[in-house]
Amino acid sequence: MADNIFDDALLEDQSIRDDNDKRPVLIYVLCLMFFGSVIFNVFVRSNEDFRAGVQTEMRDAHPVLGDQSWKDVKSRSDIWYKFTMRQSGAEQYLDYTLAEKNKMYESDNFSKFQQFTIKIVNNIKFTVYQTIYRLSVFTYWLHLAIPFVLAVLADGYYERKIRKYSLGGITTKKSRIILKSVMLLFLSIFSYFVVPLEMSSIFQLVPPIVIIFMAILLRQVIAEYQKGI
Repeated sequence: MADNIFDDALLEDQSIRDDNDKRPVLIYVLCLMFFGSVIFNVFVRSNEDFRAGVQTEMRDAHPVLGDQSWKDVKSRSDIWYKFTMRQSGAEQYLDYTLAEKNKMYESDNFSKFQQFTIKIVNNIKFTVYQTIYRLSVFTYWLHLAIPFVLAVLADGYYERKIRKYSLGGITTKKSRIILKSVMLLFLSIFSYFVVPLEMSSIFQLVPPIVIIFMAILLRQVIAEYQKGI
């Protein structure tokens, strides 16, 4: 009996070390996705393609959000962009330091380097605005889901209190599985903000779906945490 307990402890310890070894991999994947998306958005895409993509994404969100909510999301995006890029001086720096808009060049006289620089500056602006817009959309859905999230988390808390007095040990394996699922959902959220793929009508539902699953998984984490103590 003692040997079995000892063996189980060794397996448990090995499982924990394996999970810890996998954490840097997730960090590498996130960094690769972020820098890959930035490079593609800023250096590869044309200004026209990027602008059209952002406009299409915003247009497809209108029937999903509704007229007034869509206006609120766009207005919030404009305010956040103004604060982030204009009031901070970032946009002015990009325009007049990198793109040199203070110099009145004729378009025919633009060198290839100047054209490339202007393209980069414009794509940086589009990237920032697209990310801010998606954050505004996510904020809209999160605000709607607050009552549901609080109710689900409270349910998990009270279930944990009930399980404290029930028979059974600590379900660490199940908790780790749930935590891995939460990390995958965080990866999905991260992808939603940085991946250059334009959000068509069906993808407009990604934020609420992610929020719902995140709340359910966090409920399970709370309910299973240190069960039996």
